Amino acid sequence: MIIDTDGKPLPYGLTPRQAQFARNYIANGGNATSAAMEAGYGGQGNSKKSASVQASRALGSMKVQKYLADLTAEAAANSDGSILTADQTLAALTREAQMAKSDSARASNLRTLAQYHGLLIERRIDETDNRSTEELKAQLAILRKQAFEEGVLTKDGDVGVDDDDPAK
Repeated sequence: MIIDTDGKPLPYGLTPRQAQFARNYIANGGNATSAAMEAGYGGQGNSKKSASVQASRALGSMKVQKYLADLTAEAAANSDGSILTADQTLAALTREAQMAKSDSARASNLRTLAQYHGLLIERRIDETDNRSTEELKAQLAILRKQAFEEGVLTKDGDVGVDDDDPAK
C-alpha cells in the first residue's frame, strides 16, 4: 500500500505524485500543465513542455481518472462553488483537447474523454489470435471506414471535423 505525504493510504494504487497532480488539477480549475508542474513533473528544470507531456499521460491513466472523479464528487458534496463539478472537469478536458498544440496531447485528452463516456473498448490481441496479417489489415480497413462514416475520422485520417469540408 502506498502512503501519501499526510500518512493516509492512496486509492487505486496511485503514486504520491499522481495524487498530488489530481488534487492540483481540481484545485486550479483543470489546468493540467500547471497541476503537473506543481506536483513536480517536468524534470529538474521543471520544463513546461515536459510537464505538459506528463500531464497528458497522467490524465490518460484510469487510476488518476477514478481519483479525479472521487475528488470531484467529494468537492461537489462540500462545494461552495469554487471546485469544479464533473461536468466542468469534462468541459476542461474537452477545451484542452481542442486547444492542444501536439497531436499526442490532443489524442491523450480525447482518449480520456472517450474512456470516461464509455466510448472506448480496449481489446488486447493475445497469442491465441490466429488471424493473418491480411485479415487484420482488412479488419482495420473496416474500422477506419466506420469511423469515417460516423464522422470520427476525416478523409485525411485526422480525428474531428474536416476543415476542408464547408458543410461541417
